[in-house]
Parts: sequence; structure tokens; C-alpha cells
Amino acid sequence: MWSYGQTVLINDIKNSKFFEGEIAPKHEYGSILGVPIKIGDEVFGVLNIQSEHKNGFTHDDERSIRFYADMCALAHYYDRININKKEGDS
Repeated sequence: MWSYGQTVLINDIKNSKFFEGEIAPKHEYGSILGVPIKIGDEVFGVLNIQSEHKNGFTHDDERSIRFYADMCALAHYYDRININKKEGDS
């Protein structure tokens, strides 16, 4: 999901093209929601949430998690600004 760079909501992992072959799930999750944490086009991480149930997430869940991932990206950006300020003060 990191290289995909977009939110991915899969409500049936067993029938998903994302999880085939060597990356087939070795767990009992039924659904996954992956949201990139990014600033612009640069991805800094991925927030992944799994459900044991098929159809475990709604589009409202997706919207809420996307909002949280955006807040994580802003916190990361703020930290980078402060680190750059401190390095400039030296």
C-alpha cells in the first residue's frame, strides 16, 4: 500500500488482487483499510487497520481514518519545520 500512495479499502481480503501469491494473508483478517500518511506526493508511512470480519469497514470509517492520517502528516511536517529551525539556530 505504501507504493500505491492512495487509500485502499478492502472488505474481502480473500478475494483481493492485493493479497495473492506470496503476500496472501497468513491471518484471519477479513478486511483492511490502508491510508498513506503523506505530504503532497511524498509518502511517509501507512496507517493500516484490520478487521477480523469481512465488510468490517464503511466509507465513513475510511473518511475518519483518512482525517487521522492527515493529522499525522501535519504533525510530521510540523516536526520537520522545528528541526530545521533548531539546526538553523546553531
